[in-house]
Amino acid sequence: MNSTVTHPETDAPQPRHGRPVRRGVAWSYFGFNTLFIFCVILQVFFVGAGILVSGSWMTAHIMLGSNLVFLPIVLLILSFAARLPGALKWLTLLLLVLVVLQPILIFVPHKIGLPILSALHPVNALAIFTLPIFVNIRVWRLLHS
Repeated sequence: MNSTVTHPETDAPQPRHGRPVRRGVAWSYFGFNTLFIFCVILQVFFVGAGILVSGSWMTAHIMLGSNLVFLPIVLLILSFAARLPGALKWLTLLLLVLVVLQPILIFVPHKIGLPILSALHPVNALAIFTLPIFVNIRVWRLLHS
């Protein structure tokens, strides 16, 4: 089922809630989300180099990871400014939660005596990678409907 209709006066994509999507802001959302995806790929490269080449690469992984939280914040703001459908706003919020949870999965399990839970760090990374791809497909369809 199509999640958008066409606005009668402007032919702009319009989510079912009745307000037209702000196309320019939605394109910005798409661009920042794409940037986020590339940053996650770079994160995987850094951790791979840290494990397989030299531990010094882990510094780059940690530095990028600690700054990566800012992109989901920007995405959440843009999702509201673009008037994206509610499901995309919720998925963007979920992305922010997953990114905030990521460093917690490294440190907290050791402090509470359950270090095996740290193995959820790479599992969460898979969700952090997959979710914005799924969202970008939905935004792309919205922009081209």
